[in-house]
Amino acid sequence: DYYKHISELEVGDMVMSYNFETNSVEEVEILKIEKPTHSDLIVYQFEDMEDIIYTHGNTSTLNRGLSITKDHPIYKADGTMVCIDTAKAKELYGLDAEEVKKGDEIRFMDKTRKVESYLLSSKETETYTILTKNNNFYAGGVLVHSEIS
Repeated sequence: DYYKHISELEVGDMVMSYNFETNSVEEVEILKIEKPTHSDLIVYQFEDMEDIIYTHGNTSTLNRGLSITKDHPIYKADGTMVCIDTAKAKELYGLDAEEVKKGDEIRFMDKTRKVESYLLSSKETETYTILTKNNNFYAGGVLVHSEIS
């Protein structure tokens, strides 16, 4: 019913995911969570994307775009995975992804949006990825691959 900051999620919580077999968005259980620290983040900006405010405890976080590692695939409207570092996605996770391009139509929960830009962020940050039965989940409204198994 609402956005929840990924740091608040736990194994067993329910999240939104996409089932490619039924071509539908569905609520699924989190099976596993990993929290590695990375310093190779990308911040994707999408057309017509509204800012998301997460409130956890006494802290509110404004999210403008999607912060994700360079090798973490997101899904285009046609189901193709794309990311910045395709070689690393293949090497680390065995995933075949294409290089993301400005203008790519990216799958959101409610519609598709075009990539407007992406910026590198070198700040070291704890990141999160979660495993679901569909090997994907929505992060900030964007469909992303689980990366883990």
